[in-house]
Amino acid sequence: MKLQPMSVLSDKIVIYEIIIDAPEFIFESGLNPTNSNISTILENIEAFTGGSEAETDVDGKVSSKNVQIDLLRITGGKFKVSNKLFGGQALMIPLPDIELKDIGADDGGITFGETMRIVFRAINGVIVSSIGQSGRVIRDQLKSIGEGSQKGLGGLLKGLKSKVNGDN
Repeated sequence: MKLQPMSVLSDKIVIYEIIIDAPEFIFESGLNPTNSNISTILENIEAFTGGSEAETDVDGKVSSKNVQIDLLRITGGKFKVSNKLFGGQALMIPLPDIELKDIGADDGGITFGETMRIVFRAINGVIVSSIGQSGRVIRDQLKSIGEGSQKGLGGLLKGLKSKVNGDN
């Protein structure tokens, strides 16, 4: 992270560059990939920040510190997709690089909450998009899980039928 040192004493902290290398996320969802743990975090950030310009600190006082981030880059990441349809297995998918520029560059900057909202929107959007683009890999994973489940279920039913018929 590179920042303008004296800006920490002002109302707007200026960060020139933040680079996050090789983060890993876990993406848990139901049938609808837009309803996930990442989207829940985003909803909580939005509910907490409430869209107001000023945020309150721990003591309930209004915080006047804002931030400007000239470049935020997330590279080399990956995320693990976890879904009940995968039969307890998870699928690892590469995360496309994310580059956000000029966050809060206008006038007085933006709050830290608004900054987190922007970053998590970008992460959530890239993950959902990547899942959509990885459809064939996910379909193949589901197919192999389904075949294994069918074989296991078929064996179970055959064993139950034998027990009911008195065959050992």
